[in-house]
Amino acid sequence: MKDLLKRLHPLERKIIPFLKNNITLTELAKKSGMQEVEATRAIQWLSNKELVTVNIQETESIVLAKNGEHYLKNKLPERRMLEQLKDKALSMQDIKLEKGELNIAIGELKKRKAITMGKEISLTAEGKKLLKKEFSEETFLSSLPKDLEDLNEEEQVTYKNLQRRKDMLLTEKTKIKTIKITEECKELQKEDLNIDYIETLTQDMLKEKSWKGKDFRTYDVQVQVPQTYGGKRQPYMEFLTKIKNKLVQLGFKEMTGPLIETEFFNFDVLYQPQNHPARTWTDTYHLKRPVFGKLPDELVVNRVKNTHEDGGQTQSTGWGYKWDPMIAAQLMPRAHGTALSARTMAKNPKTPCKYFAIARVYRPDVLDATHLIEFNQMEGFVADDTINFKTL
Repeated sequence: MKDLLKRLHPLERKIIPFLKNNITLTELAKKSGMQEVEATRAIQWLSNKELVTVNIQETESIVLAKNGEHYLKNKLPERRMLEQLKDKALSMQDIKLEKGELNIAIGELKKRKAITMGKEISLTAEGKKLLKKEFSEETFLSSLPKDLEDLNEEEQVTYKNLQRRKDMLLTEKTKIKTIKITEECKELQKEDLNIDYIETLTQDMLKEKSWKGKDFRTYDVQVQVPQTYGGKRQPYMEFLTKIKNKLVQLGFKEMTGPLIETEFFNFDVLYQPQNHPARTWTDTYHLKRPVFGKLPDELVVNRVKNTHEDGGQTQSTGWGYKWDPMIAAQLMPRAHGTALSARTMAKNPKTPCKYFAIARVYRPDVLDATHLIEFNQMEGFVADDTINFKTL
């Protein structure tokens, strides 16, 4: 018990004397003179120590809405109409009610057989009796708030009737927390809880050695504490993630591929001649080791080769040179994201389809505030048998 006492926080020691079975958290806070947030925290710690259990009961409470508050204060339309008809019959024009209220009042009083309608409206014998009685709606409104599950049959009928009227009632869901104490907690209540344990070891206490002979509160290393997540996405990566999410929402699929690419997919399949200056060291990086990579299947390679040399099946004359597979096989850091589209198209994807990539690419460049040797490109394509220039 002594060890347990040392582990108790001051808020726990303050609240323990007021604990009893089925006491609500709100009532407990009031009796102990604590704020509800302090009482909640103390109960959570006591629950972690298995000294109390917390039961949560959800209830639906009926409360007054805007019009409900107004009519509780200024009387229901049917009551005000009844009072105006007390001494004499009146025409509809002479009854002092708003248009919407007049319709409600007439409907409610006719249901109760309290009025007769003609050129003028007059009270019946039943109506005169109602002058001395309270409507069930009036009784119900004055009794709020009420728990929905506590309504008797008559109140349920009245509740449904009032619900048909605009802004009369609201239903609020509330959680009621009740406490149940254990036998160990009951034993703890018999102990002296007014012990002044030291909470914090200060620098001055260490210097002056005044900590000697003092009683310190034991820290509970198993207690639940709020979880903190200190990390966050790097701003640029967060920006890229947002773009990816938007494209996926638009129905695009993400393409993937190697950072180290062959010139075949980086240049040749894009119909760039092998003697183009963009392939030289001034515009493109190349690998020293290994120098060459593997070309794709022969069918794809031959189509690209024939298109470069004489146009192949494209009805073009091509570039008119001898295409070299060794140049096409040279390895390089990917220079643009279009290499990913080329790789995806070479796999003959099913149409219709939409693909995208945010690709890391590398190019020799003079570094300044707006240029780097590596950056990201957004790339993509849409393929469908029905697409033409008119689609754009």
